[in-house]
Amino acid sequence: MDSTTEELTPEEYGEAFAGKEPEALEQALDMRKFEIDLYWRRLPISERLSEQV
Repeated sequence: MDSTTEELTPEEYGEAFAGKEPEALEQALDMRKFEIDLYWRRLPISERLSEQV
């Protein structure tokens, strides 16, 4: 199966993403907050399910 993903050398990667670190960090932190929020919302459901088993 052919891949549409292009491989980058370390130099090409550095050039492509240079200067975008602050935005990438902000996006990663936002995604992490979202995942933690989902975890705490789902926790009561999983606790109720485990009590029934």
